[in-house]
This record gives sequence, structure tokens and C-alpha cells, in this order.
Amino acid sequence: MFNIKKFFLCTLISSILITSAGVDVKATQDIPDKEAVIANNKAIPVESNRVEGWPAGPEVGAEAAILMDASTGAVLYSKNIHNHYYPASTTKILTTYIAASRCSMDETVTFSDYAINNTPRDSNHIAMDVGDTLSMSDCLKAILIRSANEVSFAVGEHISGSNDEFAKLMNETAKEMGCEDSNFVNPNGLPDPNHYTSCYDLATIGRYFFDNELLCEMTKTSMLVIQKPNGTLNDYNAMKLIPGRKYEYKYLVGCKTGFTKEARYCLVSCAERDGLKLICVVMKDEDPYHYEDTISLFEYGFGNFKKVYIADTENEFSMDDSLPYIAAGEDTGLNESLLYVNPKDSMVMPAAIDFKDLKREIVYDSPTPGTAAKVVYSYNGVYLGEASIEYSKKLPQVSEIFGEGKSEDSKSKKSFIYINIMNLGKILLVLGVLILIALGVRLTFKFFVVGERSSRLPLTKEQKRNIREARRRLRRRSRRR
Repeated sequence: MFNIKKFFLCTLISSILITSAGVDVKATQDIPDKEAVIANNKAIPVESNRVEGWPAGPEVGAEAAILMDASTGAVLYSKNIHNHYYPASTTKILTTYIAASRCSMDETVTFSDYAINNTPRDSNHIAMDVGDTLSMSDCLKAILIRSANEVSFAVGEHISGSNDEFAKLMNETAKEMGCEDSNFVNPNGLPDPNHYTSCYDLATIGRYFFDNELLCEMTKTSMLVIQKPNGTLNDYNAMKLIPGRKYEYKYLVGCKTGFTKEARYCLVSCAERDGLKLICVVMKDEDPYHYEDTISLFEYGFGNFKKVYIADTENEFSMDDSLPYIAAGEDTGLNESLLYVNPKDSMVMPAAIDFKDLKREIVYDSPTPGTAAKVVYSYNGVYLGEASIEYSKKLPQVSEIFGEGKSEDSKSKKSFIYINIMNLGKILLVLGVLILIALGVRLTFKFFVVGERSSRLPLTKEQKRNIREARRRLRRRSRRR
């Protein structure tokens, strides 16, 4: 006999599984002595606060934290930034970045037995089944909004064929990005002793992730809505920094949270204000302090630092004195340069510090084509940014050593001789060597000639008398004439 109560009960359970599968039950798991842990973490020294003249940063409850300039990679705030930690689901910013870089959004991802059965039922998932398919676009949304672990496995297998091969790709990509402290063994951050990273590396990965507008917008989407084989999935974005949430941050570019019992609360996020784009990472924090600490660090960054375009600010740096290319003008001497500061290059510096107080270091061994050198800026040992010194594209073509040209302003009708001092110096050096060789040859020749003369036998007395007599006869003859 048909039981209508059982029917409605089954229908209700099915609806819950479809619309809310994978609820993050860990998100409310606090530790009993949370406040003591936070107090201890706040007592951990902030390395950047030890830099003389550097703006003092806030105390945060995270065991490790970093604030990095997205454009230059300059570290504005550092606390245990190279220590190894479990990243939990913040791992997924690397997974989704690789997927977005290598795949089109309409590719079909098929879920394997490995992807489904290696995902713990008590972890984040969207209840996919073996053989199910989703578009790559929906996969990335499920990973970034719902933090779905089986979807991360499926995407990794789709790209590399297996989890192990995708882990290799993750590590290769991280190394290419400039990561120093990481080892990844899975695409989702499920606990593994060999799966770890650092605040510095997560921020470094974030520089690439947060440069992708599509991925950033996905992280800020309030609801996940995708079409599964068994129905439509509607799920809630639990990240509280996004618009409309408790800790909404109006300058937010994007964010990704992570949590496991081992990792505690992690958060990697990006914000931009007045052209200054910052990346913040907090690791091994507690809820809700990971949000509060992030906002505090963003406010510290925007309140104490400024972005500077180096070409607009650098007015004391003399290329003629520091670089091997100059141009001699008819009227004012050395007044033009074959090189220029790239106008796109910028740095971030404390707002209260004068530009003239920065240290400049010129590096000539630049591997970039068209670049003669680069100028690296720092303050009390802290890297701020760098500018490339490039060969001018506006000046006329010149020879390798020197050549004639005219200034761009045709009205001025100035004529210049462009000289490569370094090449000219090499030629003078070669000429000097040739002169030394010639002198050496001459001295050697003279030595042998003199030696030959000095080696003749001395005249006898008879020979000397004959010579004197011959001279007398010559003098008599000349008198008679």
C-alpha cells in the first residue's frame, strides 16, 4: 500500500541532498581554548615591525600572516611567512588557476570512481556520482563557491589523467610562479602530511589567481547554481567577506577560505583601492578572527602605503652617469639618452617615506630582450619594486658604436651623436693593446740590432794606423783643391 508520509519524507530528503549536499559541518568547530590560542598567536613577533622606519602593523590572531603588493610581490607585512602549514581548501586557488589557464569553459568533465570514492562524505562536496558530467565552468564554480572536493579531483584528472600527475603539474606551476615552501599532493587540500605551503607561497599564487577576472567573480557570487544530472543545485556561498555578508569588504577583488581540524581557519583574499592592489593571507587562525584579521591588514596596507609609478617619480637618477649609453647634443652637451624607464613599472612604498630615502641598485644582467638594465628599489633591506631600463623606441636607429640622428621634435632641428660608451671603451682598449705590441716589437728589434753591432771584433793597432793615415791623405787632397 502506498504510504504518502514515506513518499513526502523521501522527497524532502532528496531535495536536501540535491540543494544542500556537502554542508560544511566543520565550519562551526571551535577549539575549547580558542581565546588563549588567539592571545598566544598575537604575542608572536611580527617580523616586518622590526624594520626601522617601517609602519607598525597590527597584532593578528593568525599564527602566520602576510600582506603583499599584487603588482610587485613586495611584502608589506610579514609574520611567519615562510613556515609550513596545511592550506586546506585555499589549495583550490592553484587548482582552478591551472584549469582556467589550460581549459575552455565549455569542456565536459566526467567524474571517475577515484574522484567520488576518495572524497570523504563528511567533507565539502556536491553529491556527484560516478559517470556524472559537468562543464568546466560549473566545475570551477562548484570548487570556488562550494569548495567541492570531488569536483577538484575530477578537474585534476581531466587535465592530467590522474591525481598524481596533476599534483606534479601543481608543483611545477607553483615553482614557475616563484613559490619556495610548498609541496602539493592533491587538488583540494584534504589533509596529508606531505601537502603543505606557506603564507608567502599562497600570496604568490594569489598574484596569478586574482589577476583572472572570471575566477575572482566566481568567488564573490552569492549563490552556486548549476545543473546536475539529477536536478538543479542551489547552494549558498558561505564566505563572509563577499557583498551582503557579515564581514563584507567593499574593496574586495576575490577570496577563498579553507578549513580542516589540522589547518584551522585559512583565508586568502585580494582587495584594491586607489590603484593599490593587495593580497592578504592568514593561516592557522580561528573563526571569525580570520575575517577580522584580514580586514585589519587591508586597512593597514591602504592606510600606510602608496603605489608609485617610477618613471613619474624618478628625477634624481642620472642615466648618463650610470649607464653606458649617452647622446651628445650640439648645444647643451650630454642631454639626451638612448634609454628610458618603463612607464608601466611601479613600486609600493610607505606613504611617510621620501623617495630620496630609498636605496637604488642597478642590475645589468637582464635577460629580457630590449632591456639594458633594471633599477631595484628597497628601504632598509625591504624590497619595494623595480623598473626596467629599456632601449628607447622613439629615438632613431643608430650604429653599434656611434651614429647621427635627430631629435623627435622636428621644429628644434637638433642634431645628436649617439655613443655607446661601453663599446667605445672596448675599442680604445684594443687600440691600446695594439700600441703596446708595436712598442714591444720596436724595442725587441732595437735590442737585436744593437746587440749585433756590439758583437763585432775590435780593431788592431795596424788597422787603426791605416785608418788615421787614410784620413790625413784625404785632408791633404782637400786643401790642395
